[in-house]
Amino acid sequence: MRHTDSWRDSKRRFVVTMVLASLVLAALLCANLCIGSVGMSPAELLGALAAGPGASGLEASVIWQIRLPRAVSAAILGGALACSGFLLQTFFNNPIASPYILGISAGAKCALAAVTICVIGAGVSGSATARELSRWKLDIEVVEAGYDLACGASR
Repeated sequence: MRHTDSWRDSKRRFVVTMVLASLVLAALLCANLCIGSVGMSPAELLGALAAGPGASGLEASVIWQIRLPRAVSAAILGGALACSGFLLQTFFNNPIASPYILGISAGAKCALAAVTICVIGAGVSGSATARELSRWKLDIEVVEAGYDLACGASR
């Protein structure tokens, strides 16, 4: 009897938490869509959403072409990061497991540096001239700064 009561309480607590988290996510998504250089009221936001992606007008264009894709991708990315953190902690059975502790971040930086060097090496190998570099549209200083940032070096 006691076991089922605690299970019901646990289930009820889970449902309440998920409903509240979903409401907070919806409110923040609405705020994200309304706030910006082109301010909108919630009524204007609903009008732009109801008009559809092909509608003309500044508000509809801003919502459908800029803000909505950015907000949806941020929500998906946040969920993916939360899921990956959960999987790391579950897989290693360690509640403080993180990419920094496990060395995943350092491995990603090393892979980025290696790819950058290989791409730049393939692009500028041999007798590279300024014309070839401008054709590739590579800014060597920007790439070097990215490499330094990836490796953790500073100039």
